[in-house]
This record gives sequence, C-alpha cells and structure tokens, in this order.
Amino acid sequence: MSAAVDYRTDYKKRMARNEEKIDVVLRFLRDEYCTSAEIVAQLLGVEAIQPVYRFLNKMTDKGFLRHHNFMIEGRSVRLWGLTPHGVAFSCADDEAL
Repeated sequence: MSAAVDYRTDYKKRMARNEEKIDVVLRFLRDEYCTSAEIVAQLLGVEAIQPVYRFLNKMTDKGFLRHHNFMIEGRSVRLWGLTPHGVAFSCADDEAL
C-alpha cells in the first residue's frame, strides 16, 4: 500500500509538482495557441476553478503567459496564450525551438 503524498508539508515535492504543472500547460499551449481556465482545470485534473486562476496569474507574472478578455455571446471570457518567453520554456533542453 503506497502512502499519499502530502504536498502541504513537503516543500520539495510541492515545488516539483508545480514545475510539472507549468510544463504541462506550456506544452499544451505550444500546440493549442490559447486556452481558458476551465480547460486548464480539466488538463490538470483540478475541480475548483479559483486555484487555476491563481496558477495562471502566477504564470503571467513570471512572463510565460499573457491574457486577453473577449466578449463572446455577451459574456466576457479570458483566454491565455504563450509569450515568446513561454515558448522558450515550453521546449525541453534537447528540443529545438
């Protein structure tokens, strides 16, 4: 029986998981061009949307993403896309840009 990982108390595991999530989102956006928070939540397997918004805003603060609000059918929708900095970090060390 394997023990569950407690990300709240293990800093190294929490940081490794955060880097893994960043990598997943960057690679996804490299292929998909832009996305919404709802799609990122599905991609990461997260049920609550508020942590996804915090995560995307942190990625924006780091310069990986930028966002823009669009009016779609009378509703404001925020979409995120890669910056050139995000594209550079979306590739593995041995992968061409």
